[in-house]
Amino acid sequence: KLDPSMNMKSYRDAYKAAAQEKGDCLPFLPLHLKDLYFGREGNKSDSKEMSEARLEIIARTIADITVPGSAYAKLSV
Repeated sequence: KLDPSMNMKSYRDAYKAAAQEKGDCLPFLPLHLKDLYFGREGNKSDSKEMSEARLEIIARTIADITVPGSAYAKLSV
C-alpha cells in the first residue's frame, strides 16, 4: 500500500524500484515538487555552505526526475 507517511518512503521506494527494473518510468510529480519546495524553502540561509547544500538538493531532485536512478541522484548530502 502506498501512503504518504515517513516522507513518502513507500512512493520513493516504488519509484526507485521501477526505475531500476525498467530504466524509464514516469515521475510521481507531487513527490518531486515536495522535494524541490523543501530544498528551496527548508534551507534558507545567507551562508555560502547552505546555499551550496540547497543547490545540491535541487540538482539531485532534478536529476532524479530527468534520469531516474542516475548516479548524481544517488549522491547523499
